[in-house]
Amino acid sequence: MSDLDDSAFETLPAGSIYKSSLDIAESHDMSQSGTYGVKAAGTLWATVTDMEGLQTVPFESNALTLDIVAPPARLPPSLTKRGVNDYQGLPSKHLTLHQDAYSACTQRDLRAIMAAVHNCRNFVRRAKSAARCGGQSRMWYYFKSSNFKTRHYVKSALDEMGRICSQTCGEFPKVMCEHRTDQENCDPGTLALITRGETVIRFCPLFFRKPDRSSVRWADDQVSILLHELAHLCGFEHDYAYGKSVVHLAQNESVQNPDSYVGFARDATYLPEGDPACPDYPTRVA
Repeated sequence: MSDLDDSAFETLPAGSIYKSSLDIAESHDMSQSGTYGVKAAGTLWATVTDMEGLQTVPFESNALTLDIVAPPARLPPSLTKRGVNDYQGLPSKHLTLHQDAYSACTQRDLRAIMAAVHNCRNFVRRAKSAARCGGQSRMWYYFKSSNFKTRHYVKSALDEMGRICSQTCGEFPKVMCEHRTDQENCDPGTLALITRGETVIRFCPLFFRKPDRSSVRWADDQVSILLHELAHLCGFEHDYAYGKSVVHLAQNESVQNPDSYVGFARDATYLPEGDPACPDYPTRVA
């Protein structure tokens, strides 16, 4: 979050209204005729003074019913541009790395992504061990519970993330690269994103300027960014909090928040022995 500047914010005077629109066909498959239920829910980020004061504001819209008639409802442009046949037969929750997918990446970009995937495997492996049989304090710190149900839920989520990291296609893990310096979604401050209708991780230019790994607490490094996006890919659609704000989430939010898993995995990797002392937790781990 430290990479955000004033351009990432919309200033709202008291009593004002902010309006925005989106094309739901860009992120959801609406290629079939039929009746669709549409509802927007999630959280917005807001701050009164500075970046340290970022807070989440929940929102939920009314439900709308839309009658969609094909062919006006089409696949997302990037799918149409590449050709639907390129994506047939791919598991819906998986990424794939093949020649057509990484054509926009340089060899240097690919090396960074492959290193992040390798590090991701190690992070997830240690996090799974901590979720299964680690101390209670770390579980409470990130997920507000250490009972069997919570441990099982967290480990199952990490199992899925690890499974994606471990998929291979030849020598390459299954990761799709959509890195382009002129990608319209990669605005300033964006590290990477997933367009759910495409099931693609797009690595933005800022991602490649981050270190591959950093032991600084709450750091944005490449392995953490990848793990965050994999959590989204596994079904955790909403970002309830980022970075150190995750420790303030309620239990039901924390177990579905991508950065909660990132923080948990980082701690399990850099502090593998014993339990963190909360709340007097170190600001840097070696």
